[in-house]
Amino acid sequence: MAAIQGKSTFPERGTLKMTWTSVTEADTFTASNEGSRYPDKTIQVSGTFGGATVLIKGSNDGSTYFTCHGQTGLLSFTSDGGDVIIENYPFLQATHSGGTGETVTVTIFGASYV
Repeated sequence: MAAIQGKSTFPERGTLKMTWTSVTEADTFTASNEGSRYPDKTIQVSGTFGGATVLIKGSNDGSTYFTCHGQTGLLSFTSDGGDVIIENYPFLQATHSGGTGETVTVTIFGASYV
């Protein structure tokens, strides 16, 4: 089992792109604490799910996480999809369960109000 660290890049001034790539059912996602600096966020989840459910969660303290909301309800994915992240938690983390033969990528793009 590997803890997959999200890779953060800054494509242009005032933006952040966080990507967790090729996460399998044997892996875990690490949390990122860069979320609140970029309050306008969108999420994209893609890959082979193999029956997995991927949740996008947020936390104010880095230890107690809650499933985030988007325009379509809770951010819960069983296939390729995307949405906005309504909350502006400082800590963001994806979780997954129930998959076999799973390989998913989660990308969060955030923009600041500058």
